[in-house]
Amino acid sequence: MTLALLTELLDLPHVRVVGYELRDEDTIVLDIEFELPVATCPVCQQVSGSIHSYVPPRMVRDLDVWNRQCYLRFQPRQFECHGCGNTFVERLA
Repeated sequence: MTLALLTELLDLPHVRVVGYELRDEDTIVLDIEFELPVATCPVCQQVSGSIHSYVPPRMVRDLDVWNRQCYLRFQPRQFECHGCGNTFVERLA
């Protein structure tokens, strides 16, 4: 199965699948990345492209895929807002 097909099936805006792991017959883990180089500050709504740091990888449970538990694994970026000075971590839609 191609990564482009997995990205299409996942159907999350501005997210692409860059890898996957079949942990066992009941579990699949999709490695994802955010496609946009920017994020919106939750405080002032200004768009920021200034990455402050990377936070430890996270894994969240998604809907089942092909009767398997599906998890999304990603490394969120922490941005710095030049509008209000806030630092924030991008969120998965």
